[in-house]
Amino acid sequence: MNPSALEYRRQRGLGFKDEQMALLIQRVSGSMYEDFLMPNAAGVGYSYSAYKWDDSIDASDGMLRLVMGLGTRAVDRTEGDYPRIVNLSAPERSTLTESWAKHQYSQRYVDLMDYTTKSLSSRPLKDVTPYMDSWYKKLVLEHDSDAERTFRERGQRRER
Repeated sequence: MNPSALEYRRQRGLGFKDEQMALLIQRVSGSMYEDFLMPNAAGVGYSYSAYKWDDSIDASDGMLRLVMGLGTRAVDRTEGDYPRIVNLSAPERSTLTESWAKHQYSQRYVDLMDYTTKSLSSRPLKDVTPYMDSWYKKLVLEHDSDAERTFRERGQRRER
């Protein structure tokens, strides 16, 4: 009976159709980093891709919305924070080919389980990466040499 779920059904002409309730329980698997636990990756899969930026992509192959940490950011749209969209017909292709686009449409926060506060928490990605193993960083992060060059030109030394 969530208002957004009811609106979703109304927009698709399902407002008065019978729908059975379902319950999905999933085990959270992940790695411990200091006092928090998070999955290495999580996401939501769709049987049809809403994002088709060129003719070589077959929208009927589906898509994934992938994030680091708990999958909440893949399900819920959060302002200023973006999951990685993967079209299953061309998983290595991306619309994010220019540096400005990668900056604008990247994940900035990570949802995780905080064992200190015994609660779910959202943390800035920059606060989480120092605890990650180097192999994991290479797998999920992209080194931003454009930003580092800009900082160096300003006389600042920052790893991005």
